[in-house]
Amino acid sequence: MVGIALRMHDLYSEIICDCNHSTPEALHIFFQAKDADKALMISDSLMCKGSAPGERFLFGGHWIEIYPDGSAHLVEEKNLAGSTMRMNEGLRNLVERAMVPFEKAINACTINPARLLRMDDHIGRIAAGYDADIAVLNDDYSVLQTYVKGSPQL
Repeated sequence: MVGIALRMHDLYSEIICDCNHSTPEALHIFFQAKDADKALMISDSLMCKGSAPGERFLFGGHWIEIYPDGSAHLVEEKNLAGSTMRMNEGLRNLVERAMVPFEKAINACTINPARLLRMDDHIGRIAAGYDADIAVLNDDYSVLQTYVKGSPQL
């Protein structure tokens, strides 16, 4: 019989970085514990991302409402139903609120997921021969411009 020992550092791990599912302190600890190439930032975004606070949507047979912090809650139960966070907002949360080093945070949004999906030979970085799917961000992490396969998007 062959045994395989895995350490936490050997496994990919994902975390929702909206500061509602996980606090900035928890995010900081998570990224300290993980190797730089094994941490994945995910959004948990629902279809209603970008909606204004107070808006309601029917989702999976349940009404959800957008709260002022951008989170989505079940109307009747008041439980957290999901996030409305965009990826650039998650990056901002990691760097500005959770104090994760920028390189580790950007890798969690780009090359690490591509590597996990075994697509890192054509997506996840800016390099010759890659797809050139790029989001250009302002200093405040707002999206300035996007490119898909090198073509600017409106």
